[in-house]
Amino acid sequence: MFSTPTHFVYFACFVVRSPSRYGGKIQIAWPPDNAKMRIFVSTTGGYLLYASFEMKTKHRFDKFIKEALKLGARDARVIHPKSVATGAWVRMKCRYGCDGYARCLTCPPNSPTPEETATVLSGYRTALLLHGDDHTDITRIAVTLERSVFLDGYYKAFSFGSGPCRLCPECNLKTRECRHPYEARPAMEACGIDVFQTARRAGFPIEVVRDQGDTQNYYGLVLIE
Repeated sequence: MFSTPTHFVYFACFVVRSPSRYGGKIQIAWPPDNAKMRIFVSTTGGYLLYASFEMKTKHRFDKFIKEALKLGARDARVIHPKSVATGAWVRMKCRYGCDGYARCLTCPPNSPTPEETATVLSGYRTALLLHGDDHTDITRIAVTLERSVFLDGYYKAFSFGSGPCRLCPECNLKTRECRHPYEARPAMEACGIDVFQTARRAGFPIEVVRDQGDTQNYYGLVLIE
């Protein structure tokens, strides 16, 4: 496996019988990240000996990573939405154990279910995972990036923050009309996303917080399409 901070390339080598000796170069465009993979084939006696891969990447999402860091994120990485894990158990943690449950429109039971979230994720090919600490307003950064991504032409852009919404002292649950529809976004966990598994798959640190002295990690997500 070859890897870069924003790509993972998996390949397998096979021994292939050919009618005759041959050699060649094949150039393949690898969407969605404008990556170009050049494959060089070497053979002896009609058998494929090896294939070497050279990647030249001009990543079109680097500007969003830079903006995230400028806004205060500790780190940001481009991931595939398929690596975002969802689970029914996540909402149980919200329902039993979180004092924000049912207190705002962005939290369960008002937020999307894990099944709905998984369906939404399947409609995207790229996402930006944001990493912060207890001094980082991850939701604000995610919402700001969502707007930047949208204005750049990715009209399906949508973001997920971290933790309960704190835009209003008390959420307008009676009429269910959000006072800040452009800034209010649900947390990843509120939508059934397994933040632990998703962060670890991306190579980010996250551990159970056992006491106030432990390092706390917070994550947000921006879907890009």
